[in-house]
This record gives sequence, C-alpha cells and structure tokens, in this order.
Amino acid sequence: MSWTVFHTTPNPTGQELDDNLTALSRMGAFPCTVGGSANAITLAFADTNAPPLNAYPNYQEFSFIATATNNSAVTIKVGALATLNAYKDTPTGPVALSGAEIVLNCGYIAMYDLALNSGAGGFHVRASGTVANSPINPSQIQVASGASLTRFLSGLYTVTYTVVPANTSQDQNVIVAGALANDYVILGVQTGALATGLFFQGRIVAAGTVALRAANCTAASIAAFSLSPVHIGVMGATP
Repeated sequence: MSWTVFHTTPNPTGQELDDNLTALSRMGAFPCTVGGSANAITLAFADTNAPPLNAYPNYQEFSFIATATNNSAVTIKVGALATLNAYKDTPTGPVALSGAEIVLNCGYIAMYDLALNSGAGGFHVRASGTVANSPINPSQIQVASGASLTRFLSGLYTVTYTVVPANTSQDQNVIVAGALANDYVILGVQTGALATGLFFQGRIVAAGTVALRAANCTAASIAAFSLSPVHIGVMGATP
C-alpha cells in the first residue's frame, strides 16, 4: 500500500483515498478490548469501523486495559491473527514476561516486532503511563564501569547520641540486614530542629551494620539527642 498525494495524482480514485485513511489509522495504536485469560490475551478492535488487519504490520501498536494480572509467561493475539509471545524491554534486551508485569485495570501498549523470538515475531509490552510506586528491579539499574546494582536496602531507624563535644564526632551503629562492605550509604536526616553545624555521614563498618556518624563542627558541645526517623538506604553493585 502506497501513500497517494492527491494534488499531483491525475484522476485519483476512491480506493486511493481509502488506502490513505487505512495507512493513517495504522500510524497510531489501535484501541482494543481484552478477552482470553491473564496469561493468554486476545485483543479485538474496540472500534468496529477500524480497517481490517490481515497481518501484523511491523511496529504496529495495540492499546488495552488489562482484565487480569499475569502470573507466568504471556501470549497475545489480535483477532484471528497468530498467537505470539509477549516481552518486556530491559537494559540487556527483551525478556519474556514471567509474572505481575501486566496488572489488572492498568493500561498497556503491545507493539509487534517481527525480529522477536528469533524472527518468529512477538510483542513488546509496556505500560501506557507511569506506574506509581512500582518496585525497583536492582539488576536493571546500570552503574559505572558496566556494573549493575544488585542490592537496594531501605528502612526507617531511631538513632540516639550522647553529648557530642566541640569539634568531635560520634558514631552510632544501626543494623541494616544485607548491607555489605563497600556498599554505598544514603541518609535522610531531618536536621531542622538540631544544632547548626551538625553533619551526618553513613558508612558500612561490618556486614549488616551501618555506622551513622554525627560530626559537630562547632566550638560548643551539643547535648544528647535522638533522631527518629532516620531513613537509611544502602546500595551495592557487582561487576
């Protein structure tokens, strides 16, 4: 099917106009209704006036609202066309869905790609919008020198300090299960009610233990105090 430019086409036909409209409609995602099951999705055009689809055009997109949450690999078919595997895109390439990537009542777009599944074709599936509060998959976060984030630990803690003399520091240990040597520590400390010149730093002192250092950079002692909550995050990467 080719695009007809009518102002330069002598004696244009109605069929050429229909072909243009069909080509135009396929430049966007076809809205679809969902049938089948959570792991074997069947899509049908939501608009009965949509042009017929006799084959999957490469990179054609189909939008839908999930009617169930998948718990294993997923296949998708559109109308009477072939049933094909569904994939999610990752930093290392497309990976077959395995569970909970498609969630009940959320919106998704499935894009056909002839190259998937060793040339047998398949669908790239992505959420049609931003998914709020979605969990982090550490292995998909790339860091320097080709390493990947393998650990991300986070929690709220209460930390109590005794008097911190002028120009000194004090460490208090916090147990963070899973923290390892050389991991990176991130702190969330509300310091608004504390003395000016008091700074905090976190470091791993032993497996599973974070030392939270309070440094008094003033010329006066700081009275004993307690921090609650302190948000401690620990990240670790391996090559």
